[in-house]
Parts: sequence; structure tokens; C-alpha cells
Amino acid sequence: MAGKIVLISPPRKFDFTNISSGTSVDLVLKNGIDVSGFRSASVIVRTHVNSVASGAGSITLFAQRESRSPEDPGILFTSSADQLGLITIDFLSTACEAEFLGDAFGPMVRVIARGNSNGTGPIAATLSVDLCLKTS
Repeated sequence: MAGKIVLISPPRKFDFTNISSGTSVDLVLKNGIDVSGFRSASVIVRTHVNSVASGAGSITLFAQRESRSPEDPGILFTSSADQLGLITIDFLSTACEAEFLGDAFGPMVRVIARGNSNGTGPIAATLSVDLCLKTS
């Protein structure tokens, strides 16, 4: 099975502690990832340090389909409701998690980290993220 690993983020601290309770904030980690020659893909997240407090919230990582048009290359076409390969990092998260994006993800994707606040306490973790692409 041929494919490739795309580095989305080396180990990096994601800290969403200061967002207001009941809100979420998105951070685009990488966009414009060409997946047109691949049949399947998975998001892989490794948790190096987990500082998410119980009940404080979570960090979710996922991919979204995106597309550009040759007529207007400055506009990014995507849907905010699109969440492929959803991985949630909370106070119980394990060291490594992988989620399949499915087989209908289009020609390009982007990967997003979303901080979700439910209360008080730290919402932070040191994570590394890859996208595993396969041709068969």
C-alpha cells in the first residue's frame, strides 16, 4: 500500500485556557493540502503532554474539505460544518489517536485544532499532528 505522511504540526503546545466558557476558537494548522491522488486518509494525533483539566473543555482536531477556483483563487471554498476524522483531546486522552477521514474527501483538505471551553481550568496540550495518505 503506497502513500505518504504529511507533517501538519511538529510537537507544539496548544493552549486554549483563556477562551470564554461556552465558546470555541479554531486554529487552522495547515490548509491547501493536495489529497487528489489518494483514496484514503487519516488524521494522526500524538499527545506529548496533556494539561486539560477535568470539566474545563477539550481540544478537537479534524480535517475539512476545501477547494479553490481558477476563476477566483483568492477565495477558499469550505464548509464550517464539515468535520472529518474528528479526534477529541480531553483529560482522559491517550498518547496516540488516529481517525479515518473516509473516502470522499475531495481534492484538498485543511486540518484544524478547535479549543472548546466548558468551564474553568487549563485547556492545553502539547500535540504533534500528521495526515496519513494512502493510494489503495
